[in-house]
Amino acid sequence: MHKPAYFSRKRFVNSQATGIAVEIFFEGSVYIASEFTSMAEHNELGTRGENAAVEFLQQNGHEILARNYKHGKVEIDIVSKEESLTVFSEVKTRSTDYFGYPEESVDKKKRKKIKRAAEEYMFENNLETEVRFDIISITTTNGNLKIYHIKDAFFNEMELDDDRSETW
Repeated sequence: MHKPAYFSRKRFVNSQATGIAVEIFFEGSVYIASEFTSMAEHNELGTRGENAAVEFLQQNGHEILARNYKHGKVEIDIVSKEESLTVFSEVKTRSTDYFGYPEESVDKKKRKKIKRAAEEYMFENNLETEVRFDIISITTTNGNLKIYHIKDAFFNEMELDDDRSETW
């Protein structure tokens, strides 16, 4: 009789590498599969994703007001204007969606921090417009970026579907 296999997933981040190691336990043996990228590659992918998100937003009628706005330790990736709205966009870029979609990493705690930073941005810039919080989720496939734009992501339930067809 075989013992069932089970998995343990661990995320590693240090100054040299970031990645995920998956330990697979089966019949008393441990097999380890891992995906690691250097921090330089990780940061390069993030920058590439943010640049693509800016271009995407501009092509969809947004005027970019700020990039990488910081309030304390919190950073808002993109602040833009769409018609009469001020839009705060969090960009998440991943090399794979194997361990989940990028937008799933924007948890309640992160949303709360972004909202506070957005309030400060509005105050500093004397803006009195309505606001919207978006997530721009990007994955790479064969070197191409796939962009999934989730509008009003912080206040509505994210409806995740398989319509992730916008490729850059």
